[in-house]
Amino acid sequence: MGVVPNQPPCVDGSTCECEKHRWPVGLIGLNAACIHVAPKSLVVPQNQYALSDGVTDLVNLTYALTSFLNRDDHSENPEAQKLRPDAIEHALAASPITSDWINDQAKGVHNDTVWLYYGTTTGMTFIFPPNYWGLLYDPTRRPWYGRAVSSGTQVRAAISSPYLDSGGAGLMNTLTSVVWGPYGRKKKERKINGVVGFDFLYPVMNNMLPEITNCSSKAVRDIGQQSGTREISCWLFEISGLFLTHSDFLATQEDKEKFGKGGGTNVAGTGEWPIENVFVGKKEPDLADALINAKVLVELTSRTPDSQKTIHYYRVDENLFSEENTVLSGKINVAQSKCLQAPGDGFDVTWFVAHVKESNAYLLVVDGYRRKDSECTSKTQSKPTEFKDCDADVSNTNFIFW
Repeated sequence: MGVVPNQPPCVDGSTCECEKHRWPVGLIGLNAACIHVAPKSLVVPQNQYALSDGVTDLVNLTYALTSFLNRDDHSENPEAQKLRPDAIEHALAASPITSDWINDQAKGVHNDTVWLYYGTTTGMTFIFPPNYWGLLYDPTRRPWYGRAVSSGTQVRAAISSPYLDSGGAGLMNTLTSVVWGPYGRKKKERKINGVVGFDFLYPVMNNMLPEITNCSSKAVRDIGQQSGTREISCWLFEISGLFLTHSDFLATQEDKEKFGKGGGTNVAGTGEWPIENVFVGKKEPDLADALINAKVLVELTSRTPDSQKTIHYYRVDENLFSEENTVLSGKINVAQSKCLQAPGDGFDVTWFVAHVKESNAYLLVVDGYRRKDSECTSKTQSKPTEFKDCDADVSNTNFIFW
């Protein structure tokens, strides 16, 4: 499982186990899964808060719940933290998935996966490999769960922007999908049973496009820089215009020091290199300008629930894409470009955008991409948040709820 700090390294003949994964901190086992029980999974949710008094309660409760969910002889639903009937039903129905995860792991299917998990609408969470995520952990309140549910019935794979794992596994993306139940009586709406997801290492995401397309695998500052050459650069972004892939996300400290504040900073001159929730215009302003001018990205506004702030943001106009019109394209005028110059062959720079079917992702392709020699410090972003008086007229304003 790796080398423990301040302990001797593994040697021949030892009992150390070579583990190829970059498992995060806090594992409580391998080749097994665990179940988290949220307060909402209990008949009396408030009883979950009483468990913080001592370790003994947790140990006894864990044993009792494990016996009960495994349907051991003479086991009972714990009286103090009794599970709701529908939570029990969800847990028993979903339990076979853990065997599939373990078997797939043994076959090498998930060598680049950090976590596999399934959260039910009743608050039960299956986690592989097992880890302790806290007494009050509720999957239905997590961003990955909300992203999948809010993506609609046509999206089977909702992908997050990259982020640093709090457990130390490194940079990763999350992919989630809604697990649907049967249709209702009117056969119009299907019941949501839960959301299944897995976290995988970001380099897998970053390398995917070059491996299956003619897109360059180089860092953006190296693409098309050889004399007389013309190269194709590709990215994935999601419906809010946030990058899912970009070579800057893998920049080394040496790269950051070399290119300085031009690396897509949150605040000009701070020297920060943001990774999570990075708008296209922070890294590639010319591409953002092209998408905005073509109305692929449209600016919207929403009010916060207290009506004190007006938030400006961009969103892809999904209505532009159809079975008859799957790819949108346009030209970039490099003479007026902020960060790009003409490709080595001297011809036009052309962009293409297509929706990745059954996902929240969009593929952005630029034929003839080539950065200027000087580092780009320009940004294209939405307007800053506006603070309004409570007496302002909000009758024609959309609201956004957090």
